[in-house]
Amino acid sequence: EVRKAVSTLRPEIDMIELSRMIEVLDGVRNPLLSNAALETDIALSLDIHDGFEAVLETRSGSRKRKKMRQMANRMKERGGWAIRKATERDDILKILACFYKLKSKRLAESGVRDVFGDAGVQAFFNDAFTRSAAAQDGQFELHVLEVDGTHVAIAGCCVRQGKLTVEFGGISDEDASLSPGDFLF
Repeated sequence: EVRKAVSTLRPEIDMIELSRMIEVLDGVRNPLLSNAALETDIALSLDIHDGFEAVLETRSGSRKRKKMRQMANRMKERGGWAIRKATERDDILKILACFYKLKSKRLAESGVRDVFGDAGVQAFFNDAFTRSAAAQDGQFELHVLEVDGTHVAIAGCCVRQGKLTVEFGGISDEDASLSPGDFLF
């Protein structure tokens, strides 16, 4: 059924790769996984049931905290820093617009097609993040690292069944030496 729908709606598509799918969602088994092996990429998804500090402790926590302190000191020298989660519609849209701009520049410099430049993709993310914030359901979260009031790293995340998955992220090229993506997560 999926194959027919895709070939009817988008005949130019030859293949679809479905990865990082959840096996069971809200008690319903994912029918697309019936004959497929589950794939786990620990770099993209973390179990946060016991809190973020517990994650750090299991993943070389002392070394990471030292690195975080060093990065924080460098950002403090540049005017201070803040990490926050966007919760208001206008703020979400402003941060997403910044993300699209940052990502477009980086992808263009790399010679890679900008999938985030598509108006439909932007509308989808704008809608998903603003709806989730309005519903206060926490399914989609937009995190931003600001240095001296400027957005230097942005991450869009999905939270389901106690797992946080980073769906997309972007950093400011001008601030790349600060390792803002590492600092944000």
